[in-house]
Amino acid sequence: MLAEDTFLHKTVISISPSLLRLLFSSCHIQVRHEAPLPKSQMIYAGWHSILPAFLYLGQDQKMATMVSRSRDGELITPVFKKLGFEVVRGSRHRGGIAALKNLLKILKQGYNVGLAVDGSRGPARKVQGGILYLAMRSGYPVVAVGFAYKNSLKLFTWDRMEIPLPFTKMGVVYGEPLYLPKKLTDEEFEKARLYLEQYLFYLNSKARRLVTHS
Repeated sequence: MLAEDTFLHKTVISISPSLLRLLFSSCHIQVRHEAPLPKSQMIYAGWHSILPAFLYLGQDQKMATMVSRSRDGELITPVFKKLGFEVVRGSRHRGGIAALKNLLKILKQGYNVGLAVDGSRGPARKVQGGILYLAMRSGYPVVAVGFAYKNSLKLFTWDRMEIPLPFTKMGVVYGEPLYLPKKLTDEEFEKARLYLEQYLFYLNSKARRLVTHS
C-alpha cells in the first residue's frame, strides 16, 4: 500500500503543473490595477480559496510562499516547487514564526512573497496577522489581489476553494500598495488587519463585476 501511495503521489505531482497550465491558459484573463505596482519586492495577499490561480500567476516569477507542515502541505509543496516557487514550511499552528523569519531573509534576496492571509486552516476570509508582521519588519508593501471566475467549481473544503471551468472568464484586480511602519500599537495593528480584510472583499467584488459585466 505504501508503494502504491508513493507512486500515486509522484504521478499527481508530475501531472498537476501541466494540468494547471492547460486549464488556466484556456481562460480569458482580464487584469486591472487600482494603482501602479511598486518596483520593489511585494508581499501579495489573497484568500486561500484562490490558491490554484495564485499558483498559475506566480509561476516562474521569483516568488516565495509559506506552506503548512500538515499532510496536505506535504502533498502540495512539490507542486509549488515544480512551478518555480521557493517554499518555506510553517503555519500559525506550527512553525509560523520561524517561517516568517525565513521569508524575511528571502525577501531581502530579491523574491516576492505570496501568502494566503486566512492561513492553512482558517477561519476562511479572516486576515491573520503574519502578513502584517512581514510588511512591518521588511518595509515592503502588501499588495492585495482579488480574483473571480464567471464559471467555477467550488470544492467542499473549509475555504470553499474555487477551480475555474475551462474557457471561462477570470478577473484579477491588484490593489494599492499598503506600507506599514515598523511599530504599531495593538489598536493600530488591528485597524490595519481589518483594513486589509475589507479591502480584499472589495477587490474580489470588483473582480466579480469584471467577469459578469465585461
